Amino acid sequence: MTAVDPQRLAREIDALGMELQNPKALRSRVVALLDIYADRTRRTGTSSNPDRAPWSFDVPAPILRSLKQFLCERLAGRLELAWGVADELWAAGYRETQELAADILSLHESEQVAGWAEAHVARSVESAALAALAGNGLAGWRQADPQDFLGRVSLWLNGEANRMKVLAFYSLAAAVRDPSFVDLPTIYKLISGFGRPARGDIKRALSDLVHALAQRSPAETTHFLLARMKRGVSGAMTLAREVKDSLPAPQKTTIQKALSG
Repeated sequence: MTAVDPQRLAREIDALGMELQNPKALRSRVVALLDIYADRTRRTGTSSNPDRAPWSFDVPAPILRSLKQFLCERLAGRLELAWGVADELWAAGYRETQELAADILSLHESEQVAGWAEAHVARSVESAALAALAGNGLAGWRQADPQDFLGRVSLWLNGEANRMKVLAFYSLAAAVRDPSFVDLPTIYKLISGFGRPARGDIKRALSDLVHALAQRSPAETTHFLLARMKRGVSGAMTLAREVKDSLPAPQKTTIQKALSG
């Protein structure tokens, strides 16, 4: 991995501006820059850890942060161009390029971004990219029209596509972590009606959401967990065990007693 020289990095990123009008060429330049700073020891593909898969460059955080800032600043107010750049970076198929695409999508505040997500979610390389799309990518739209956001997410939850369910849970988790989002009752209603067995990425995304809810509204989350256990929902006890340590002491004790009983 090339050592990070801030002045050199600034020049390299600034040079990307020459390709800004050509999304395909910009994609190639971004991938080449990420490759320069890639952690070669973590791109061998020999590790069983999915976070170390070869579709991630594992570049240092300052590299990705600088790229995100540059692209968002240059594409602000140029929304048609932003669509094209986001398309190309997502199609590049790396965790970092898909995270960059998600940040660019945050510039959009219309429901078009939801359609973009539906069209592109199948090509996400890992759950981290879905979490970035759900969090940063949908943030502008979610904040501009929270009711439209909740309605669309409800459709994702009740559809057949598993990746859309993962995106839905991560989207709701991002909403919960946003202090400006206040419609928590609708979120509890949406997930209370989700009784299907949750496995793999869906299970992890649901757990992430309930952890966020536990920190935002401990009492309501405790009630939600107890209700699922009482109804015998598949995986309810496992979810309660995972989440209980995120709750304050009184609610944690309540959940522990229910698990022990």
